[in-house]
Amino acid sequence: VTKDPEAQFSTWSKAVETLVVMTTSLKMWCNRSLLSAVLKHCRHFIDHFVRHGMPLVERLFRKKRIGCVDLIKNLQMATRFLQTICSHSKISQDVSLANNVPLLKKSLEVLVFRVKAMLAANDCLDAFVLGNLKNRDLQGEEILSQASIEEDDEGEEGEEEEAAESDVDLGGEDESEEHELAEGDSAMSIEV
Repeated sequence: VTKDPEAQFSTWSKAVETLVVMTTSLKMWCNRSLLSAVLKHCRHFIDHFVRHGMPLVERLFRKKRIGCVDLIKNLQMATRFLQTICSHSKISQDVSLANNVPLLKKSLEVLVFRVKAMLAANDCLDAFVLGNLKNRDLQGEEILSQASIEEDDEGEEGEEEEAAESDVDLGGEDESEEHELAEGDSAMSIEV
């Protein structure tokens, strides 16, 4: 174990890249036991990152802004897919998978707020965007929810084509927080 912040940052970068590869590989090789293992163990990784990785990123943010943002963006790829796995376990009503979801979602929420706090402390809050994730299946295809079906009936097809480009559906400032939480899982997006 090293005390050198640069070496620690490099180790965290490699660990996050490994997490991204592990989670995104589930799009091709997906079975119930792998999903269960990912839901169980990714929570521990996220918690460990929040406790040990985020303080390091916060310390290095002023010196290595681009590197820190890249690390968070890479982690974001994994967390978005973890949210997809959580949605899948809810839709498939698999109790053994669903048992791991609340703790994982709590860890993901803590991560989002920790990143937001770091950006606020560094006067970069405008780079942080919080939106609702679209419901997707494990292969990445959008799942139509009841709200989506009702919107389609009203003839808002143009919005659907624009929204297909991103996983995050950004809410307007005039929308209530209750509506935002009811529609889907929140996700962060950082732009530099």
